[in-house]
Amino acid sequence: PKKELIDVVDEVKKAREPVVANVKSVPVKRTEQETKEGDSVNRKFYFAKGFDDSYLPRYMEPKTKKAAKAQLTPEGKVELMLDELQTNFMMNARNENLMKQGEPNKEWVYPSGSDVISETEEAQWLEMPYPNPDYIVLDIGGKQQILDEYVEKKDMYLGLDEEAGDLAATMNRGAYKGALSNIEALGFIDKDGNKTYYTEEQVRKALLDQEQAKTIPSTIEMSDLLKMKKPELLEVAKSLDIQIEDTATKAKLITRINSAQTGQRQMPVEPTKPEIGNLKRTIQFVIARGGVHPDTDFAGDLKSQDINIRGLIPKVWAPKADGNADMLRGVDNIVPSEFEASTGIVPEVTDGYVDIDWLFQRIVDENAGNVSGLAEDEQVVMEQYERDLAAYEEELANFEKTTDDVNTELEDAQRADVESMQYDMAEMTDFLENTLGIDLDNSTPEEIETLIKDQLYDPQGKVLDQAAFHGTSLG
Repeated sequence: PKKELIDVVDEVKKAREPVVANVKSVPVKRTEQETKEGDSVNRKFYFAKGFDDSYLPRYMEPKTKKAAKAQLTPEGKVELMLDELQTNFMMNARNENLMKQGEPNKEWVYPSGSDVISETEEAQWLEMPYPNPDYIVLDIGGKQQILDEYVEKKDMYLGLDEEAGDLAATMNRGAYKGALSNIEALGFIDKDGNKTYYTEEQVRKALLDQEQAKTIPSTIEMSDLLKMKKPELLEVAKSLDIQIEDTATKAKLITRINSAQTGQRQMPVEPTKPEIGNLKRTIQFVIARGGVHPDTDFAGDLKSQDINIRGLIPKVWAPKADGNADMLRGVDNIVPSEFEASTGIVPEVTDGYVDIDWLFQRIVDENAGNVSGLAEDEQVVMEQYERDLAAYEEELANFEKTTDDVNTELEDAQRADVESMQYDMAEMTDFLENTLGIDLDNSTPEEIETLIKDQLYDPQGKVLDQAAFHGTSLG
């Protein structure tokens, strides 16, 4: 029937469309240059294809009925896809290499066009054009690419004769599929011919991501979301690239996923506060040095600030082994580099040592919580968190605005635009009437246009210098 025939033609047309978008069309027949130098990047991508879901290499065929019925895991599918990718590259590379060498491509051809042996037909051994490449496209590195090259590990040798060459060269010619354990990297090219190298592990991850994406439907009904466990919801959220809170509950995950699927606005995600407390690093540093002698002015000043931290001003001062009381050992002669290395804080320095007055004020501020007591790198993290938090609060305020709030803002903006337009029109009218002397009420648009041209432009079309413009929006 004609309708079914049209459907078949449409399917054929669709099957022949490039897998990669925006790839330049190429003639089916190769150019003379391609037969000598190899297929162009455009040809490779125009005739490229996706993975065959039914592909199963002979050595991986199930041996028992139970094995045949067993569900193939995404990890198991990666092994199949990797094998298919290598086999596909080998066949295409072999054809291209033989074509470049000028070897004829001979095939058994039956007059009827069938490739099935017939008792009534005699096949002919004819030279045929090399088939167009059918490389497999892989989504890797954020773009669609095809395998183009193997890079061998250093000091690896296949054990072939010298003419055969090394392992990578043999694999790149399509003469041998090879084991990836001997390969350092795999080179992929994009549709613009740019080459990027990936390790086997990176390729496996790209294959796994591509396979797992197929297992998650584009839209999941709310009833199905409610049946899913939290780890499953997290996988769905990850696949949809949804931002989620670190402490997101199952209910919140379902809400966010459903909102993403139905095109609703997403509530902004509050940034996670870094797990950094007020460590009072300076105070801890002084305590580690033995604290402050209770009979010193430094200790008296700390007590006057109501600072009572265990170990900072010990009740019993233990002298050194030589009997020296060393009353200022906790705060005196502190080497700045040692202080910074221990606390991560850059101190003020006087006479080559940490300044005593700065040290006192730092202890007071850390005790009062006026400074964080953080190291420099921790301070950077906290400042970034505070900026992220301010941005989040602004986004949240916009998110929580009602429709009335939005309409009010739009009306205010439109009113401001109208007022600005009215002001500009009034200024223009004043300029035309009072500066150029044009009678707007009794002049036609054509006359006004002619008067403006005569007064603002010279015969060559250059704008004349108008002092009247200065200080106005027309300047």
